[in-house]
Amino acid sequence: MKHFTLKISLIFFILSSCNNENDKIEIYLTEKQIETKEGIPIEIAFKGNKSAEYTLERYKNKSVRYDTIKKDFVYFGKFKAEKKDLQKKPIIEDAEIIGYDLKNSLIYLSESGMKKISKLHLNEKDNYGRQFVVCINNKPYIFGYFVNELTSFWPNTYEIGFIPNVDRSTKNPKEKYDYIFTFGKKFRSLDSLNETELIKALKLSNRIIK
Repeated sequence: MKHFTLKISLIFFILSSCNNENDKIEIYLTEKQIETKEGIPIEIAFKGNKSAEYTLERYKNKSVRYDTIKKDFVYFGKFKAEKKDLQKKPIIEDAEIIGYDLKNSLIYLSESGMKKISKLHLNEKDNYGRQFVVCINNKPYIFGYFVNELTSFWPNTYEIGFIPNVDRSTKNPKEKYDYIFTFGKKFRSLDSLNETELIKALKLSNRIIK
């Protein structure tokens, strides 16, 4: 009987360990920009239009397309990626993801995670974001862009945007950042209906903030 109980306990321990491993969440950068299929290249959309010379020059060599149906520019278009399209190491490791605030749509990162995002230089002029992929158990799941939230360009897909948050309570205020993680131009917060696997993984690791 004792041996039977020991075997059951061992099996339970192994299964629990496997479940913990399956909860790993990592964020990768794409190795190179993946072109969205939304809209058409602006060179084609405005071909022969002399009045659009400024527009063509402004977006030259940028990943900007034009939606001829909605008559609108596509700055951060939807895209898909496979694991082979990503950089070898994640920019944000599982341990650097502290939690996600459902009410305020904020993702909280460790100090090391925030420093790595700051090196993307998203506050530079004419920066149209960096593509990222959220992987769960090494499987690509969410596809979006790191962006400066102060930009006037709105995403068609997921974004992690940083918002300056200056603490002026001290004599030497330091600029900090909040990171908003939302979907689309209406900035929908992530939820268990649309982002089922991610929310589930965050809940299992006690990283959902309500």
